[in-house]
Amino acid sequence: MTGIMQRIQGTVQSLNGISLSTGVIIPINPKAVMVELTFQDISVSPAAGAGWGLRLEASSTIETTGYQAGHSKMTSSAQSVSQSGTWFVLCGNESSGDSFYGYSRLSLANTSNNRWFCESMLFECSGQDIQRLSAGTKSVASQLTGIQIWGGGAAGTFVGGSVTPVVYVID
Repeated sequence: MTGIMQRIQGTVQSLNGISLSTGVIIPINPKAVMVELTFQDISVSPAAGAGWGLRLEASSTIETTGYQAGHSKMTSSAQSVSQSGTWFVLCGNESSGDSFYGYSRLSLANTSNNRWFCESMLFECSGQDIQRLSAGTKSVASQLTGIQIWGGGAAGTFVGGSVTPVVYVID
């Protein structure tokens, strides 16, 4: 181990047509100490009641419990807050026509228990001026091997957008 951090640019992943109930898994190098996901023009259908977010994968198994996560939605006139123990909610119930841009950053906070910290910021750019902030932690059973982008098990599909991963490893 040389202690030099390397930045590995991932391939842009289109989300168009991906099922909200199964999502897509972005493979992650098990040596990762930080992962950045950049979201471009993400929207879902049907919009009513469909949110989307992240779950972590360790050794090819999606982790479904143990998340300590919070999410807030802010507009010029209101704010709402929610919590989840089963995933990192990035975007709660959408309105028709909402498209989101932003990022999620996951950092390895504790190597002894594989605890990851996730922070996210999304902006709606279709004229509704919605900001979504979320943060949380999750210890995974072993090294992180993937990140699932999904719609919380809801029916429907992603109808647009893409995600670009960047992984940081230390050799």
